[in-house]
Amino acid sequence: MEVPKLLEIADGRPFYRTENGQLQFLGLDGEYRDVVRPNGVLCLEFHSKMNSLNPFVLSMIEKSIRLVPEGHKALVIYNEGSNFSVGANIGILLVAMKLRT
Repeated sequence: MEVPKLLEIADGRPFYRTENGQLQFLGLDGEYRDVVRPNGVLCLEFHSKMNSLNPFVLSMIEKSIRLVPEGHKALVIYNEGSNFSVGANIGILLVAMKLRT
């Protein structure tokens, strides 16, 4: 099988790297270029115990959703944890509901 040109050019180098905090990709000319991300997409990532939903996370989600119509195209809810979310923290949510009533 013929080796793809990009694999020949890479010659063991990674296809992506981070240089001075900027994500870069390897071009077909062997040079790295900055990854340009389009404007207009918001990213929401939350960190709670096992990424459970609690009143603070729900409030943050609500605020983020309100931002989308203000000139953004989308909202991505993102997480690299071993659990994306285990669901709601019932104990905290019940206490929060009692405080609201």
